[in-house]
Amino acid sequence: MTRRAENAPPQGQSAYDRLLEDIRQGLLLPGTRLREVELAERLGISRTPVREAIRRLEADGLVEHLP
Repeated sequence: MTRRAENAPPQGQSAYDRLLEDIRQGLLLPGTRLREVELAERLGISRTPVREAIRRLEADGLVEHLP
């Protein structure tokens, strides 16, 4: 088991920050589908923190969940 560095943010926060930055930089354009599996692979983390990050972005009004 690996331990997270004491000063490192939790993976959900890190995923949120990275996705938010991608939105700000125009790397994630309006209408882009955010797929948990693909984002998790790109970020090198599991799907759970990605799911948390997407939910936070949705709460912030930056992404929309469509079934």
